[in-house]
Amino acid sequence: MVLSEQQPNLLRPGHAACAGCGLAVGMKLVLQAMGPRTIAVIVPSCEGAIGGVYPNTAYGVPTVHSAFEIAAPTAAGIANGLKIQGITGITDCPHGFYPPGGYAPVSPGSERG
Repeated sequence: MVLSEQQPNLLRPGHAACAGCGLAVGMKLVLQAMGPRTIAVIVPSCEGAIGGVYPNTAYGVPTVHSAFEIAAPTAAGIANGLKIQGITGITDCPHGFYPPGGYAPVSPGSERG
Protein backbone atom coordinates (compact mmCIF):
# COMPACT_ATOMS: atom_id res chain seq x y z
CA MET A 1 0.00 0.00 0.00
CA VAL A 2 1.34 3.40 -0.98
CA LEU A 3 0.27 6.46 0.95
CA SER A 4 0.18 9.74 -0.90
CA GLU A 5 1.30 11.62 2.18
CA GLN A 6 3.14 10.46 5.30
CA GLN A 7 1.11 11.11 8.44
CA PRO A 8 2.97 12.85 11.27
CA ASN A 9 4.06 10.67 14.16
CA LEU A 10 2.43 12.44 17.11
CA LEU A 11 3.75 9.95 19.66
CA ARG A 12 7.44 10.44 19.04
CA PRO A 13 10.21 7.91 19.53
CA GLY A 14 11.77 7.88 22.97
CA HIS A 15 8.51 7.60 24.89
CA ALA A 16 8.55 5.85 28.26
CA ALA A 17 6.13 3.00 27.46
CA CYS A 18 7.12 -0.60 28.11
CA ALA A 19 8.29 -2.60 25.11
CA GLY A 20 5.30 -3.89 23.18
CA CYS A 21 2.82 -1.72 25.10
CA GLY A 22 -0.59 -1.85 23.45
CA LEU A 23 -1.57 1.48 24.97
CA ALA A 24 1.33 3.22 23.20
CA VAL A 25 0.35 1.67 19.88
CA GLY A 26 -3.27 2.74 20.41
CA MET A 27 -2.22 6.27 21.37
CA LYS A 28 -0.02 6.56 18.30
CA LEU A 29 -2.77 5.43 15.93
CA VAL A 30 -5.47 7.60 17.48
CA LEU A 31 -3.24 10.67 17.53
CA GLN A 32 -2.39 10.09 13.87
CA ALA A 33 -6.09 9.80 13.03
CA MET A 34 -7.00 12.93 15.01
CA GLY A 35 -4.17 15.04 13.60
CA PRO A 36 -1.84 17.72 14.90
CA ARG A 37 -4.65 20.12 15.90
CA THR A 38 -5.59 17.91 18.84
CA ILE A 39 -5.42 18.76 22.53
CA ALA A 40 -5.28 15.65 24.73
CA VAL A 41 -6.59 15.66 28.30
CA ILE A 42 -4.75 12.89 30.11
CA VAL A 43 -5.89 11.29 33.35
CA PRO A 44 -3.67 9.48 35.89
CA SER A 45 -2.61 6.22 34.27
CA CYS A 46 0.29 4.81 32.30
CA GLU A 47 -0.64 7.29 29.59
CA GLY A 48 0.56 10.14 31.79
CA ALA A 49 3.94 8.50 32.27
CA ILE A 50 4.42 7.46 28.65
CA GLY A 51 5.00 11.05 27.58
CA GLY A 52 8.16 11.32 29.64
CA VAL A 53 9.27 13.98 32.09
CA TYR A 54 9.56 17.75 31.82
CA PRO A 55 11.10 19.46 29.85
CA ASN A 56 11.01 16.72 27.22
CA THR A 57 7.87 15.00 26.00
CA ALA A 58 7.06 12.30 23.49
CA TYR A 59 3.66 13.81 22.72
CA GLY A 60 3.47 15.79 19.50
CA VAL A 61 0.29 17.57 20.60
CA PRO A 62 -0.49 19.81 23.58
CA THR A 63 -1.46 17.75 26.61
CA VAL A 64 -3.16 18.63 29.87
CA HIS A 65 -2.93 16.27 32.85
CA SER A 66 -6.17 16.13 34.81
CA ALA A 67 -7.90 14.09 37.52
CA PHE A 68 -10.36 11.34 36.53
CA GLU A 69 -13.40 13.25 37.77
CA ILE A 70 -12.68 16.48 35.95
CA ALA A 71 -11.32 15.33 32.58
CA ALA A 72 -14.47 16.18 30.62
CA PRO A 73 -15.00 19.59 32.30
CA THR A 74 -11.32 20.36 31.71
CA ALA A 75 -11.69 19.57 28.01
CA ALA A 76 -14.87 21.65 27.86
CA GLY A 77 -13.05 24.57 29.50
CA ILE A 78 -10.22 24.31 26.98
CA ALA A 79 -12.71 24.20 24.11
CA ASN A 80 -14.59 27.24 25.47
CA GLY A 81 -11.37 29.18 25.96
CA LEU A 82 -10.33 28.48 22.38
CA LYS A 83 -13.80 29.43 21.15
CA ILE A 84 -13.59 32.77 22.99
CA GLN A 85 -10.22 33.41 21.33
CA GLY A 86 -11.74 32.62 17.94
CA ILE A 87 -9.66 29.49 17.42
CA THR A 88 -11.63 26.77 15.66
CA GLY A 89 -10.91 23.34 14.26
CA ILE A 90 -9.30 21.96 17.43
CA THR A 91 -10.29 18.43 18.39
CA ASP A 92 -10.51 17.72 22.11
CA CYS A 93 -10.23 14.14 23.28
CA PRO A 94 -11.12 14.06 26.98
CA HIS A 95 -10.00 10.93 28.82
CA GLY A 96 -9.58 9.27 25.48
CA PHE A 97 -7.01 6.59 26.13
CA TYR A 98 -7.16 5.36 29.69
CA PRO A 99 -8.15 1.73 30.25
CA PRO A 100 -10.20 2.14 33.49
CA GLY A 101 -13.07 3.59 31.44
CA GLY A 102 -12.91 0.74 28.99
CA TYR A 103 -10.68 1.06 25.98
CA ALA A 104 -12.45 3.90 24.18
CA PRO A 105 -9.71 5.78 22.35
CA VAL A 106 -12.00 8.25 20.61
CA SER A 107 -14.41 10.36 22.59
CA PRO A 108 -17.83 11.47 21.36
CA GLY A 109 -16.37 14.97 21.14
CA SER A 110 -13.89 13.87 18.49
CA GLU A 111 -16.68 12.41 16.39
CA ARG A 112 -18.41 15.78 16.26
CA GLY A 113 -15.23 17.35 14.87
